[in-house]
Amino acid sequence: MNNTVEREISLENLFWKLLLGWRRWLILGIVFAVLVSGLKYRRDISAYKAAVAQQGKEEEKEEKDIILEPEEREAVENAKEVMRQLDEVEDYLKDSMLMNIDPYQENVLTLQFYVDTNYVFNYTQDNVRDRTEDIVAAYCSYARSGKLAEAVVDAVNEVNGELQANYVGELISAGEGSSMFLIYVVYPDAEYFGQIQKAVTQAIESQTAGITEKIGSHTLELLSAQESVKTDIDLARRQKEQKDILEGYRSRLTAAKGAMTEAQLEALQIRGEKDQRENDKEEEGEEGEEPVVLVEPSYSIKYLILGIVVGIFLACVWVVLEVLFSGKIQEPGEISSLYGVRLLGEMTEESKKKRSLSVVDNWILKLKNRKKKQLSPQQQLRIACSNLEIACKKDGMDQIYLTGSEIEKMDEKRVSGIKETLKSSGITVYTGENVVYDASALMEMVKIGHVVFLEQIGSSLYQEVEKEVRISRENEVKVIGSIVVSEA
Repeated sequence: MNNTVEREISLENLFWKLLLGWRRWLILGIVFAVLVSGLKYRRDISAYKAAVAQQGKEEEKEEKDIILEPEEREAVENAKEVMRQLDEVEDYLKDSMLMNIDPYQENVLTLQFYVDTNYVFNYTQDNVRDRTEDIVAAYCSYARSGKLAEAVVDAVNEVNGELQANYVGELISAGEGSSMFLIYVVYPDAEYFGQIQKAVTQAIESQTAGITEKIGSHTLELLSAQESVKTDIDLARRQKEQKDILEGYRSRLTAAKGAMTEAQLEALQIRGEKDQRENDKEEEGEEGEEPVVLVEPSYSIKYLILGIVVGIFLACVWVVLEVLFSGKIQEPGEISSLYGVRLLGEMTEESKKKRSLSVVDNWILKLKNRKKKQLSPQQQLRIACSNLEIACKKDGMDQIYLTGSEIEKMDEKRVSGIKETLKSSGITVYTGENVVYDASALMEMVKIGHVVFLEQIGSSLYQEVEKEVRISRENEVKVIGSIVVSEA
């Protein structure tokens, strides 16, 4: 017989081995969850500290080598404030549509609305107060509040470009009479004319239901929509005033810089560059790109879960490798399939190891053996001895030798139980240690001529069982069969 043992791995057996290895799942899952998330957290903390340190260096760089007297520092702060105001005016003149319109060729849309309340004064009876002027005032108040400008911006931006409500509000004004009101809209060029007219008309008409509910019933009618080009002296004056303010700030800044030392100018330049960076970040945030904000890292749930998955996977690999490369008997049927030895019976015994949460193991074992009839230890003993008795009587044997590769580790009560049960049937059972290593046991086995092997699942080695069977057959000892013991 070859020393090499070739065996088939039962997928079902492997499945239950994996389930019974749940403690390894738990332990390795926790270990790798802490390990993976901890390594990620440590790396993030290192990156965070490096970023904070770099940011601190950049901020300290501003006035690292610049030493200023209080009066000099105050002059720098004043110049910085002038620079801020100068930037505000420049931005306004650049972004405001009103400031960029030619006041001598101003396009104006005039919308005339009429309010009809069906009011009739009757001298012969008491009359309710005429609410027409209140309704007209409500429409004009809506137009001047900036809400009309917001509605125009929303409507126009869906079709054409990006407008800002604060700048559009400068283009809209309103005038009121006793039963009608006018909406004036200055627009930059002809491409906006149709869009603005439609947006203003819809926005005004959308207020009718609300004003009716709050003030009184009425109907609103658009009498006319006129487009005209005019000269706006007031706008020309306002544009000139803004440009004069801009030149004033420039002159003040030039004068302030002229009175500064080189250290003050350097400090002013550094602060100006910092302000520019902050403004750029704010603009990027408005355009949809979030500015860089350093957030202290925390433990990642994602990496905790990843660690648990890795731990469970490695636990499963551990169990599979243990089954594949184990040198110990895994299943009762292996003795029969590998060595051609009849299986006389299976007996289970309580595990000597008191494991925590053994109730989980018991539940898995019950699930595994759900299709098998559960026998008591006494029933298992009687069935194994009955099979052995039948085999002995067939061959006319009245004595047998009971041995095994791990028999010295077996429970004495189990061995004596087999002896006593067979003794009552007239069969004498002799026991001895492993015949592979004990010469006296080997001699006694050969003398008796009949042997039964008592093996332990998870303890008896394939090579030891193979040697026992081979030695028995080489010495012409009849192998009656085997009884296999496993832990419940």
